[in-house]
Amino acid sequence: MSNKLNRIDYTQVGLTSKNSFKLIKQGIASPDNGTIAAVVGDHSGSVHCFTLRPDSTNIDTIFKTLPGPNAKISCIEVINSSNSGGSPKILVAFGSSVIRGYNKKGKQFFGLELNNLTEPIKSLKMRWPNEIFISGHYIYNNYIITESDSKSGSGVQSKNYYVCPEKINELILIEDKHNRRTVPVLACQDRLLRIIKDSSCQYEVEISGIPNALLWMHYSANGINETLVCYGTLDGKVALVSIDFSKKPLEPLHKWEIPEKGSKPSVTCISIADSAAELYIGRSDGNVEIWSFTETLSENGEEMIDLSLAPILRDQHNCGESLTSILVCNYGNLILGSTFTGVIFGLTRNEMINQKLNPNYLLISKDTAMKIETLRDECERLEQKLTQERDRYQELTSKGASDDGDAPDVGVSALPYFAINDSFILQEELTTTLDASYLLTLEVEIAIDAVIVQSDIPLDLIDCERNSAVISFNDNTSPQVLVTFRCQANTTRLEIKIRSIEVRFIAGIRYDKSVTKIRSNENL
Repeated sequence: MSNKLNRIDYTQVGLTSKNSFKLIKQGIASPDNGTIAAVVGDHSGSVHCFTLRPDSTNIDTIFKTLPGPNAKISCIEVINSSNSGGSPKILVAFGSSVIRGYNKKGKQFFGLELNNLTEPIKSLKMRWPNEIFISGHYIYNNYIITESDSKSGSGVQSKNYYVCPEKINELILIEDKHNRRTVPVLACQDRLLRIIKDSSCQYEVEISGIPNALLWMHYSANGINETLVCYGTLDGKVALVSIDFSKKPLEPLHKWEIPEKGSKPSVTCISIADSAAELYIGRSDGNVEIWSFTETLSENGEEMIDLSLAPILRDQHNCGESLTSILVCNYGNLILGSTFTGVIFGLTRNEMINQKLNPNYLLISKDTAMKIETLRDECERLEQKLTQERDRYQELTSKGASDDGDAPDVGVSALPYFAINDSFILQEELTTTLDASYLLTLEVEIAIDAVIVQSDIPLDLIDCERNSAVISFNDNTSPQVLVTFRCQANTTRLEIKIRSIEVRFIAGIRYDKSVTKIRSNENL
């Protein structure tokens, strides 16, 4: 088997959020057999449940709901517990206050509308059958639902709530084996993991960075049971902390942190394959990293995974877009991922996928290969035609009124609202003391024509490896317009690295995204 990761594009949906792509059935541990089932929700409000096989490039749709107004799907929770009746349950958070439940065939069995929420739902967890945990930007809520009223959407009782002093980035549930209870953990902007008990914060665990992704693991070996929380930060760090609930007060133990030096793009999602002893990390620049844990022998002579040692980077692949979710299927033989723009793809080391398009291979005939090449040529012609129409459209919208003033203006254009995935993060390089800089990342669902950076104080632009735009500097002494970036065709993501020259507070930086002469301003 080849060590190279081969990419397979399965389908395209709308824009996706973090935690909106979940696995229902991961398949068996064979690269050639076993059906995989997954569900994804996008910003249009559509839920798409499908199946696929590792040896195929096609998907089979189980059900797909229609989009709706103000029905942005922020997160999805899948319950595969035996207590749920043996059939998987899919919980979907729509908009700011609506939660619906679907079975695997697409029939809605649960509906809930929380009218007392003042914030949109960012994270959703459920303890089957009647307990729901929800977090917004600053508020955590815990609800109890009665079975008799679950279908009608009533009978909701607020059990606990907590107002966090800092912004909540992630919510997970961990099992306290010692006290036999479910413990919510909040990842907060002030570099703390807050462990919640009832309606108060029981413990605060200080970590090395601002957490953006959480993963709970339970480790049991040689009679030792550990509750482990793996977190990824905005500055690209991934670390593991052990929590022992039997000790009073709680004493968290920090195991390891990767990478040890320097910084990387933000961590957006984390997943693990227990049988393969591998950790999967998805980053905001589209990089998928595979880290391997060390395997040791236990006292009984059995092989076991040693999570106390830092993993080693084994492989990586860049998909070119920021990742929102990573799913490990077939026990590590297939990796499914979703991007911000809604591309659902897979990474596999199975060479059979690429050989199917080779006319010299026996799986397809030469006639079929010729038809595929004809379709590719037709797609290229359509892309060229689209480029010509785009240039013509820009020419028409840039024209003003005629010289005599009788003809009306033709430069009238309007575009619908488009989502922008942006971040402005301080990159702290540990290798040098004077290399701290800010990384401005912009990602749009449509092509970016130009980006204008504006600042009240002088700034120093630093070369960025992933930036291929043409840079035009401001010749004037006025700092009103510092620099203009003109992007290449079909560019949807841009990274800009800047550093302040003077050691004083930056009053503000404004960037303008210009898409086909339509400008949208945002302030940082």
